[in-house]
Amino acid sequence: MNEHKMQEQMKNAIDHRLSGLEGNPYLAQRIIAAEKGEKPVMKKKLSVSLALVLLLMILTAGVAIALVQSNIADHLYGGEENIPEGVVEQIMQPQATQSTALGALSIDELLYDGSGLHTSFTIENPTQDALLYTLEGIWVNGDPVVYNRMITEGTWDSGFVLGGSVDGKDMAQSISIYNRAEQIYKFGENGKYAGMEMLPKGDVTLKIAVAVWRPINDVELLDYSQYEGEDSAATKDHLTVDGNGFSLLWRFIPKEDYVSYKANESGAQIYSEIYKKLGWAELVDMIEVETKVNLDENWIARAVPESMEYELEGCRLVFNQFDLTHAGGRIDGWIYGDYAAVKEQMKIGMMLVDRENGRILSDGTFWGEQREGLHFSLTLAPVTGELPDQVYLAPAVANNPCWDETLPCYDPNLEKPDGVIREFQFDFDHAILIQLEQSK
Repeated sequence: MNEHKMQEQMKNAIDHRLSGLEGNPYLAQRIIAAEKGEKPVMKKKLSVSLALVLLLMILTAGVAIALVQSNIADHLYGGEENIPEGVVEQIMQPQATQSTALGALSIDELLYDGSGLHTSFTIENPTQDALLYTLEGIWVNGDPVVYNRMITEGTWDSGFVLGGSVDGKDMAQSISIYNRAEQIYKFGENGKYAGMEMLPKGDVTLKIAVAVWRPINDVELLDYSQYEGEDSAATKDHLTVDGNGFSLLWRFIPKEDYVSYKANESGAQIYSEIYKKLGWAELVDMIEVETKVNLDENWIARAVPESMEYELEGCRLVFNQFDLTHAGGRIDGWIYGDYAAVKEQMKIGMMLVDRENGRILSDGTFWGEQREGLHFSLTLAPVTGELPDQVYLAPAVANNPCWDETLPCYDPNLEKPDGVIREFQFDFDHAILIQLEQSK
């Protein structure tokens, strides 16, 4: 097998693993945590013992409701039965909400895993009209975040139609969106791009903004799978949505209407002229909500290495960051010395593996050669069971989806070579064994 073919197989396999992390964004409408309306009046006095029993029942029910309702937990673990003990209690519910006559935006849940901030927010249409909602942005201390776990296809130029009906199909009144971000964009004077940085730690301000648009003409249903490229004729003079209310806008903007923008410019203001010109929608409102949050690396329990430095293939590996938590995390480090052999392994795939429990704990490896050495980082997947006591940083040498019992193509008659975990074969002879300890 040549290197190009192996790399392509690795890419396809990793893409498959990543796609499994994205659940259906069109969840049932969330129950509002804050109480609304009048409280019932108790006309009879309760005994102390009965009151305590009722209180216990309410508290128990409240925990169960919170567990089922957690959008963050649902996206991380794919179901209540997979949620590790103690994780739900670590999810903050800030109940930050901003409402206008045309929409409500609520920050429902927050969870920080030491490197990434998990956010769940809900957009709701209080009217009976079909309105388009697009995400204007998410900012931490005024800097826009990098969207690496959001169930949308970008900001400004895609969105959701909520409320009303489209071609006889009723649209949902609200939608809950999940995002995980671990980096922010930095810009200098005049909006010049200055690179990316990790999220700051400590007390920060989180801000989310959503633009509200009123369709100029009737919205129509469209099967986006039939359109591989741009096709502005399919959406002439009207907005389109798929059956779930998702509106894929950028694909149908004519090339002559593409625009460039700076960091200090409003995306909604830029696109308002384009959407109006195309007969799609007019900008009618902007909803912003803010909340304070403390990004403490000990927010959630972590597994950390006993040592941050290792010998590898005649070179030295140093971790700058190692955050393995139930909610995912990140590894960042450098390799110094004669790293030619390691560089080739990075090209194919270097992953964090829990060999004892048969788990692959990383989604992908990113690396770059710089003057100081070889810089690398790994994005870590959520851990559903116990955090491991030891892991391997191991090179992947082959891939076959039919090795994996969890995949449809699994073949029980297929012989597995040594070192197979899930759909990958790893070279554990050239791996780093990392002993871990639990942080509190």
